[in-house]
Amino acid sequence: MADMERTALEPTGLLFEALASPNAAHSAVRFIPGDGRCWTGRDFDEASREVAAWLRRRIGTGNSLAAVLASSFDSLAVVLGALRSGVRLVSLPYPARGATWAEYRSQITQMCSLTEAVALVVDHRYKPFTEAIGIPVYCFEECRKGVGDGGGDMPGGFVQFSSGSTSWPKGIELSLGAVESNLVAMMDIYRPGAYETACSWLPLSHDMGLFGMCGMALAASHPRWSTVGQLVLIDPLHFLADPRVWLQTCSEYRASFTAVPPSALGLVTRTLRPGRSLDLSALRALVVGSEPVRAELLRRFATAAERFGMNRRALCPAYGLGEATLGVTAVRAGEEWTVATVHAGELGQARWVEHDSGQEIVSCGRPLPGVEVRVRDGDSLGRLELRSPGLLSGYVGDGDLPMTPDGWFGTTDIGHIGGNGEVYVIGRADDVCFVAGRNVYLHDLDPVIEAHPLVRPGGGVAIAGPTGSVVVVAECRRPALGTEDLLAACREIRAEVVSRCSVRPSVVLLTRPGMVPRTPSGKIRRRQLSASYAADDVPILVSV
Repeated sequence: MADMERTALEPTGLLFEALASPNAAHSAVRFIPGDGRCWTGRDFDEASREVAAWLRRRIGTGNSLAAVLASSFDSLAVVLGALRSGVRLVSLPYPARGATWAEYRSQITQMCSLTEAVALVVDHRYKPFTEAIGIPVYCFEECRKGVGDGGGDMPGGFVQFSSGSTSWPKGIELSLGAVESNLVAMMDIYRPGAYETACSWLPLSHDMGLFGMCGMALAASHPRWSTVGQLVLIDPLHFLADPRVWLQTCSEYRASFTAVPPSALGLVTRTLRPGRSLDLSALRALVVGSEPVRAELLRRFATAAERFGMNRRALCPAYGLGEATLGVTAVRAGEEWTVATVHAGELGQARWVEHDSGQEIVSCGRPLPGVEVRVRDGDSLGRLELRSPGLLSGYVGDGDLPMTPDGWFGTTDIGHIGGNGEVYVIGRADDVCFVAGRNVYLHDLDPVIEAHPLVRPGGGVAIAGPTGSVVVVAECRRPALGTEDLLAACREIRAEVVSRCSVRPSVVLLTRPGMVPRTPSGKIRRRQLSASYAADDVPILVSV
């Protein structure tokens, strides 16, 4: 525990010391698309002080301000201003794919009520759609109208919501100390070099985007690392419109550090065709996390990206969760990522037995400095528990925190810890279905479904059906095909799932593109899809 306590105490004021350091005057943050302007850490220091003064006057120290964070200078200034003003900033999610504006307003109204937010701040594009929520709504640029009031920094609080991929999103309370402790741990393993560039398209409402990319880039100026670097932020909508923009920007700015969920790798791998003008040779750390990572996907991406100069060792599978601020474990930059081959039948019986042939599970690396991970009750396979200075203070409006008396936080993630301390994450307990006497990890079926040529990439999902059954929902690439062709595709998908996974889906259905609900960062909302299916609310082209 001594190392953990030391890590927790060191970062007090870390971000603001970084912004005031000499190196901050030479660091750079760019926004794409944008006007080409380059902002420095000193610019953020000055703007955050203006925001802090405005927040103290308009919101009031100790009160909550909700925000739908955007990839913009003013949005980041509001985050930093809240953290130095004593205001509790509540980060709200972007609209989920497929959600109507009425549904989104209802969602954020509930979140604002739950967190007792007295106002909402949004990008100007969202303001017309969010004004009818019962509290004042401001644009980010309006928050920079403060005049320095001479008040000293007062640590603010932060609330981020869980992704909602398996349940209604929970409000996670984080202290500034927890945030900065996790930044220290991540910085100490990735060790940014001088004049390196980080590139990200991740929403700032996502912890990997806000803390893993922006926070680390801004902290790099701190005397502890004393680095001058550059951060390039791509608007998430720009990426969704054309996923090629991510690696194209990495190439243009010779980015050395970036991070994505696995689903993004699936989207861009098919764009890495011979003839593209890309140079990925500067990439030394491409962190892949936020959902289970598949070995086959990593290999396909690595093979495609090697043609453009990327080193395979740049791929860094990682494991994290919002309740730990962000990072828990990671493969270090430059290390070879590894897999364990596990007997599939034993895995179905909740036992970890390595075998010459079986199911491949990717290692998510070793715990970050100051973080401890164990399997509950000392089992070889089970729910993971962790202890970290970056842990949440609690859930908003819910006193039921799964914490042991000696400070271990209980997750819903199922995993195994290898002899060398590497952590293997199988999936979430919520995504396990008990079928015919064994555990079926639903996400293991997704790549088999997606492999069919009529299924859109990322559009094949296995969900829990009624009475211990498995249902397959697949977005169809060509919904206008004849009925017989679509029915044949359903039968082929079922046969492949039976052959490769020894699971017979009770129903296989094809639906139109865009019908599978996802979080803003790309995670499948499996439980929401299950509820929609149970309510006969999934449009069906054909089913068998």
